[in-house]
Amino acid sequence: MPRTRHRLWYCPLCFTRPLLQHRILLKAQQGESVLTDVQKLQDEGEPCCSLMWHRVALCAGNITQQLTCYQKSITSLSSEATPWQKVSLLLEFGEWLYCHNFPEADAQHQVQWAIDILLHLESEQAEGSEDDSKKQDLSSAEGESLVGVRGVLLTEGLSDLKEVRRLDSLVRAHALLAVMADRTSPEHQLHLLRACVFVLRIWQVSMGVVWEISNEMAKSQPPTSAASKRDKAKGQGRKGKAPTPAEERPEAVVLDQELPSTPQDWARYVCPEQARLIFRTSAHPHCINAHSITKQTRSLFCLDLLEKELHSLSLDHLTLPIMHLAETIAQDLLERRSLSDLYRLRIVRRCSQLGLETHSPYQEELLNLSKIQEQEQMGCHKVMALSQERRGLHKASNQVLLTK
Repeated sequence: MPRTRHRLWYCPLCFTRPLLQHRILLKAQQGESVLTDVQKLQDEGEPCCSLMWHRVALCAGNITQQLTCYQKSITSLSSEATPWQKVSLLLEFGEWLYCHNFPEADAQHQVQWAIDILLHLESEQAEGSEDDSKKQDLSSAEGESLVGVRGVLLTEGLSDLKEVRRLDSLVRAHALLAVMADRTSPEHQLHLLRACVFVLRIWQVSMGVVWEISNEMAKSQPPTSAASKRDKAKGQGRKGKAPTPAEERPEAVVLDQELPSTPQDWARYVCPEQARLIFRTSAHPHCINAHSITKQTRSLFCLDLLEKELHSLSLDHLTLPIMHLAETIAQDLLERRSLSDLYRLRIVRRCSQLGLETHSPYQEELLNLSKIQEQEQMGCHKVMALSQERRGLHKASNQVLLTK
């Protein structure tokens, strides 16, 4: 390596990239230009550059710089190889524009663009290989505006939408559009109803997969005859004989894939434990799991928005499937028992408002639901202590930089 004061740039990028990223973020916090530094990451590919621009946007010092970084983060993804990253950025950018009082039309265009990408991906998977001319028309329509709504809006039948990751993104997108729209406009209710339909579709396709898996599990287990049951009962009566692991294993039950159809049925509904086990362990794309709902906290945020907007329109009977989905995400994906208990309490409250408090099975667990688990309290205290420590270190480093 040459012994010069610029010898750092002769190192392989795998060694200098962390230092370069730290330098970019530090310059962004101080309000300096980072364009030339980010260009050094172009060889790493579009996703890396886009992710870097996104990180710069989150720590930029002023709104103008944040706007520029968000735009560059989106336009860096020019190929169709990273649709999920682009959809996530568009939804976040649209929300950011709305929260910072930019024109509502600009914010809605970003979210609508994300919806068009989601539906376009679904049509590609359903149709397979299409004529190249149509794809060229879509790419040319997209290229007319660097950051904005696509020129073509594709519509799909609901039966063709089965991927939970896409359905979850559509729920988030329509919930954001509903919040951005005027409450007196028909578009407001339209986006709310579409989001509710996508929530029900998530439940429908997920329980279909749960039924298939439980059916396969039941078939794989050998049938238990009456004689074996009598032998098992006799064996349990003998002292000193422990049951074998095969005897201790619970029998697989084929779950019903039919969903509740009325508010009374949704008030009585409790997600089966076997379905929860499949949600926690499965990676099926048509099922609720950590692989299909990757941004659980963002999904919960949008589900809360959707529930509040429906409540403001006195459409409380439509909120029960939404809160059941939020409770399932909190319990089985995030593994946060206290948050799950909070959603159960909200289900009980909503059932009470609908006059269905006697239908909810959570009504009998109010005392247990109102407690916070000791383990979660310890975890929260630990996170708060680490956050305060990091803030102290960050503040001290900034003071050192200012004194130099």
